[in-house]
Amino acid sequence: MENMLMFMTLTKFVVCRMKWQPLAKFLAGKENDHIIHNYKTKGERLIFTKYKKIATKFIVITIPWVTLVLFLHYFKAVIPNILMITLDFLLKQYYSNTSMGGIKRANGIDKRIGKKEVSRWDEVEKKGTGPGWNK
Repeated sequence: MENMLMFMTLTKFVVCRMKWQPLAKFLAGKENDHIIHNYKTKGERLIFTKYKKIATKFIVITIPWVTLVLFLHYFKAVIPNILMITLDFLLKQYYSNTSMGGIKRANGIDKRIGKKEVSRWDEVEKKGTGPGWNK
């Protein structure tokens, strides 16, 4: 997918580089179309302002949605890890305050191990290694 995107972008650059003179003439001709004083009748001016308002609404609506989609796509991998750490912390707090005995979480499966609670975070704390440790 990224290769196709790069190929399309490179192709557009090449076409713009080869056809820069006709594109410059086209853009210079279109520049006059964006000045309201060039329209003679009241109807033409109303149409111009109507389309200008539609374009503004489109930009105002699409930019927040695109930002939201990019945010969700970026944090798609981060949110499950945050939830996993939070759940592990809450379970550790819950089982340490109950008299049910210890429960070890291994690969998402709870296993009874007697009266002592064992967690994967206990091993990290004992070793002093892992994320966030500078030892």
